[in-house]
Amino acid sequence: MLALTKNTPSFLNKVYSSESKIREIHTPEKPLAEGDLAPHFTFASQNWLENQGLTDISLRDLNQKPLVIVFYSVYWNGHGINLLKKMEKLQDKIGDTAGILVVTSEARKKLYKTIGEHHFSLNFYYDEGQALAEKFGIFSEDRPTWNLFSGIETNVPLLSSYVVGTSGQISFRHIDNFSSPFPEEDLLVAVNGQPEIRLYK
Repeated sequence: MLALTKNTPSFLNKVYSSESKIREIHTPEKPLAEGDLAPHFTFASQNWLENQGLTDISLRDLNQKPLVIVFYSVYWNGHGINLLKKMEKLQDKIGDTAGILVVTSEARKKLYKTIGEHHFSLNFYYDEGQALAEKFGIFSEDRPTWNLFSGIETNVPLLSSYVVGTSGQISFRHIDNFSSPFPEEDLLVAVNGQPEIRLYK
């Protein structure tokens, strides 16, 4: 069973503190927050779970409509599965308004098993070396997950969800603390918001 460790409060206070405090220090250990720009990243064609003639594509080019990015790992056990189930249901509500992308570093065999057991229809991308998770600041070799949560023995990205608008700006962030309900309405508001300009550089 996952639980916060005694070391968790000091870190989570920084993670969940005001946006200004998070923006003061842009290191990989500080998760990106609402108002921040999404990092530059190129999705490699061979790392899509279902590669149907896809080519390498940048996050900027993929982001032609709002994009919900979910960082998932099997090591979050039922918590991770429940988040994916929420996203599966949200996919019906969102429709063509936005895309949903699950980012994970799990091996294909494990992913196929999970997808088959729960009949997920979400898009999955293999995050080689936790590259994208590190860019979002939710994974760090220097601050392993087991220092934050008891019951987990593998260093994996924080179980989290983001909405990146077409401007490239993050309009929603949720990092699961396993005690608060998922803010579904906030995510839907972020998805349906209309950015004025593209902020990608």
